[in-house]
Amino acid sequence: MSSGKASGAGRPKRGASLPQTVDVYECSGCGSSVEADATECPVCGDKFEGSDSPAEAAAPETSGSRTEGHPGRKKVVAAAVALVLVGLLGWGIFQLKGLAPPGGTSATVQGFTPTTFPIASMSHNVSLPAGVNAGDLLIVFFASDGTPNVGTPTGWTFFFGWNSWGGPTTKFSMYAKRSNGTEGGTAVNFQTTTVEKAAAQVYRIAGWRDSGTIANDVEVNVTGSTGANPDPPSLDPTNWGVENTLWIAAYGAEGDNNATAFPANYTGGTFTESDRSATSASLASAYRIAAIGAEDAAPFTITASSFWIACTVAVRLAA
Repeated sequence: MSSGKASGAGRPKRGASLPQTVDVYECSGCGSSVEADATECPVCGDKFEGSDSPAEAAAPETSGSRTEGHPGRKKVVAAAVALVLVGLLGWGIFQLKGLAPPGGTSATVQGFTPTTFPIASMSHNVSLPAGVNAGDLLIVFFASDGTPNVGTPTGWTFFFGWNSWGGPTTKFSMYAKRSNGTEGGTAVNFQTTTVEKAAAQVYRIAGWRDSGTIANDVEVNVTGSTGANPDPPSLDPTNWGVENTLWIAAYGAEGDNNATAFPANYTGGTFTESDRSATSASLASAYRIAAIGAEDAAPFTITASSFWIACTVAVRLAA
C-alpha cells in the first residue's frame, strides 16, 4: 500500500502553520491525510492537542506593523487636523474681537465713566476712565442744577452749554479732548461760578477719524423743551456724508426723574443723577454705530415732565 506521501504532496504538515483555507493536512508521523479539526491521527495514533487547528492559525502578517499607516494617509490625516485647528483658532479670534462695523473699525466705545456731585459746590472733579490710550477721544456730558457759567478745562474743546428756560433750573454742556495718554484714572475739574449739584458722564472712544481738528471729526446739534420725552434733534454732519459714524444721543434735565426708555436701536443706555432730591440734576445717554448720512434718534422717556436739553453727537470713524 502506498504511504500516501505522493497523494499528500503539497499538503501542509500537521503542527506547521496552516493557511486559513486548509481543510485537510498530512500527519507528520505517518503521512496519512487527516481532517483539519482532528486531534489524533486515525492511522498512527499521534496526538495533536498541542497544535493549532487550521481555523485558529492566524494569517501571516505583512511586513511592518498593521498599525503603521501608509505615509500618504498620514499626510492626509495631518492636513485635516491642521485645517480643523486653524478653523478653531479663527473662530476663537472672531469671538474675542467681534465683527467690525460695516466699512469701519472694531468696537468704538472703549469706556464709560459716570460721576455724581450730590453736594452743591463750585468744584466738580469729573472722573476719567481708568484706562486711556494716547489718541483716544474723550467726550464729557455735564449737567448742573441752576444755570452757572462753567469753565472749560485746559486742553478741552467746548461744544455747547445750554440753559433751560422758564427759570434758572438746569444747564447741560458738552466738551471733548484728544487724549495724550496720561488722563487714565485722573479727574478734570469743571468749575462753576456758583455752588451747584451736578452729574457727568465720560465716553472714551477709539477708532475715530482724528484729522487733527477735533471740530471736523465731532459734530453736534442741540435743542430743548419741557416734557417727559427729551427728544434729540436730527443731525446731518457737514464735514462728511454717508460714512461709518458713532452717534450719541444724550440729554440733561432738572430733577431726579429716571430715564425709563432710551432711543430705539441705541445701546449702552445709562442714567446718572446728582442725588435723589428736588434740587438735583440728571442726564442720560445711549449710542449706536451706523453708516448713514444723517440721524434723528427717537426720544427718551423720563418719569415726569421736566425742563430738558437734548443733543445728538456724531463722531466720524476711521476709514
